Amino acid sequence: MRILVTTTFLLFNFCVLAQEKAAIICGQFDNLSTKIISLDVSNLLDDHSTNYLAFVDTSKKTFRIDFPITETHEVILKADRKLNLIISPGDSLFIKFGKNERIEFTGSNSKVNQEIFTYFLQNNKENFNPNCEGKTLEEYKKELIIWTQRELKDFQKFNEMNNYSKIFETWTKENILYKNANYLIDYAAYRQMNNLPLEKDLMDNPLFPVDNDQALLSLFYRAHLNQYLIFKYRFHDLIPTEKKNYAGFKNLQNRLDSLLTSEKATKSRDVLVIDLFNILLKTDVKNALDFINRNVTKIQDKKLRELFVKRVETFKTQSQAVTFLGEQTSSSNIIGNVLKDMTERFRGKVIYVDFWATWCGPCKREFPYSISLDESFDDKEVAFVYICMDSEIEKWKTAVKNLKLNQNQYFLNETESKVFRQKFQIQGFPTYYLINKTGELIDKDAPRPSSGNIKERIQKVIED
Repeated sequence: MRILVTTTFLLFNFCVLAQEKAAIICGQFDNLSTKIISLDVSNLLDDHSTNYLAFVDTSKKTFRIDFPITETHEVILKADRKLNLIISPGDSLFIKFGKNERIEFTGSNSKVNQEIFTYFLQNNKENFNPNCEGKTLEEYKKELIIWTQRELKDFQKFNEMNNYSKIFETWTKENILYKNANYLIDYAAYRQMNNLPLEKDLMDNPLFPVDNDQALLSLFYRAHLNQYLIFKYRFHDLIPTEKKNYAGFKNLQNRLDSLLTSEKATKSRDVLVIDLFNILLKTDVKNALDFINRNVTKIQDKKLRELFVKRVETFKTQSQAVTFLGEQTSSSNIIGNVLKDMTERFRGKVIYVDFWATWCGPCKREFPYSISLDESFDDKEVAFVYICMDSEIEKWKTAVKNLKLNQNQYFLNETESKVFRQKFQIQGFPTYYLINKTGELIDKDAPRPSSGNIKERIQKVIED
């Protein structure tokens, strides 16, 4: 019995590569409360997750998702509730959604996933929400440390009472650590939105190390590595806009060499190097290739290096001409109103689309740059559009007001977010699209507002 699963992906879905194995997650509901199942799968080749979508067979109340995976790590399943799951290559996991929030797992990795579900069910505490206002970085970090140590202590008591599996213990500890480490981005966003200088030692904290390979199991650690690279080494400031700018590439090489010298030779360091290469590829594929080819052996893990080389080949051959606006098929009726409204409102304009979420620290960090960028262009030529996804509507309303964003705002509810992410492969937040005057998507990973070349990029699209 195979349920309808969306299997068409854009070329930016880089997961289907040699050496990966398929995994399967299927399930059944006692009481059907959702028609769409969403799965976010991370990988070490990108800081974004890949989203897979399955439609529930309403007559049998069942679903199935097949997806590729490189190694054991965390994925996020969103059905009538969110589930953090540990999945390995070749796994086949069955989930029974019972009554009264009861869930039973059978098959591969069922034990650890039952343990994770039970842990969250019994430890549904109020989320930590540190306040940045008026605090020095030292004070803010101290608050993070106190809260993190408290959570780890509470978890230790829980684990001693239950004697759960080693993989559960490892994942939960690292999840606690790096979930709280990601609050550092909120502090950066607060400083930048208030035009305050950002301290250079933002990411320096021994409590949140970046040579912790066992933490690669956790999505939060993967996100932390990317933010560590951005804030610690500031590669965005050094990216040359032209291949002939040899001085720029020399500075970039020196910064990379500094990273390799400063960070321990671990798989985590390989991920930092890969993220640097990704920044270059997303800025200018053609001019980045020589630099990457000279340095690709700096990725010491053989399997990761081979997978990344295959990914570069995908970049070389991809075609970016995708119709984003215009007539929609019946299969897209869930999100048709949003696209129709955008088509009518911004016809004949270049559109810079910002996909964001209210809980996303990096998204908030970009808003001051986005507002400044918007003000530098004529409204008759360029529309800056914000699409909020995977968020609560009241928090969205508050954020739009407090952040002083323009009126080009769209909010997608949970179902709409699932469909939109799958249709256009929105793999993470923030993501930026650049659409030309005819509604053609010409860049599905456009530079961020804070990048040095986005203004020139938009101006070029205006003139084309």
